[in-house]
Amino acid sequence: HVHGHQPQCFSRYAPLYIEGAGRIDGEVIETLWSILNVVSMSTRGMSSPHRQELLDFQMNDSNFMKMICMG
Repeated sequence: HVHGHQPQCFSRYAPLYIEGAGRIDGEVIETLWSILNVVSMSTRGMSSPHRQELLDFQMNDSNFMKMICMG
């Protein structure tokens, strides 16, 4: 993601250059979009609390499925 910004953004925000960040997957949030896209159309007409509840449910299900697949 950082590569899509200006060159000075890379040295400032790339996890490789942030002290204490270690070597991580800096794109992990973007891997979740496909999971959230499943319910995105459903959330458009919802109130904020209902939308939050549905997104929480979707992410909890995603985490549960990852845990099941690990073992």
